[in-house]
Amino acid sequence: MLTPSVRGTGVADEVQIPPIRSDVTYAVALHEIGHNLGRHQNSRRSIVREVWAWRWARTNALIWTPRMWSGVATSRWRGRERNKH
Repeated sequence: MLTPSVRGTGVADEVQIPPIRSDVTYAVALHEIGHNLGRHQNSRRSIVREVWAWRWARTNALIWTPRMWSGVATSRWRGRERNKH
């Protein structure tokens, strides 16, 4: 979950996530960070924001396991991206 910006920029200053205890929670944490640092996060379309946050997560992960795909909520994107890697 992203916390509201205190500077009024519309960009969150921090990401609140549960402790990372598995590869899946690592993927979800990266996804949430992707909402701050990824491309197209100002899109009016939520699917665009979600896809690009997951792309950011996949690109920046130190490792990506098959179980980590379970965190990917946009299955149409998941299938397309899985075939690339």
